Amino acid sequence: MNELTAEQKTNIQRLSDAMRAGAAIRPQGRGVLFRKQPVTIDNYQKMMICSCALGAAWEGAHPAFDAERWIKVADDGDDGLVGLSDVEKYFGLSHRIEAINPFSGLSHEVCGIIIYMNDSKDWTREAIADWLLTLV
Repeated sequence: MNELTAEQKTNIQRLSDAMRAGAAIRPQGRGVLFRKQPVTIDNYQKMMICSCALGAAWEGAHPAFDAERWIKVADDGDDGLVGLSDVEKYFGLSHRIEAINPFSGLSHEVCGIIIYMNDSKDWTREAIADWLLTLV
């Protein structure tokens, strides 16, 4: 793993900040940037739009983003959606920024580690944002 450049450190900081801001908007989801799923609030289940860590980052950086429309377009099979590659490009992660995966001890792409933490290890988006800051 190479030392991060100043620009990469700035991008990681932006990603962490945006992820935290987006996490405050809606509950956490897994497996896709945005998904409508049942959420229990005060012992009641309600269908709500949820975001994964990278979805939260996108929404945190784009306050006017319409997640409800994103889900509708995704359900209709439109290929013009914001996707993982758009998130990677926006936050400068498409240039293979690598870090040590805290679970395996091996070097992996940061984006892949984030997905693993969110989808497989059930880390909160805030905990993932905190982990990102350990990289800078």
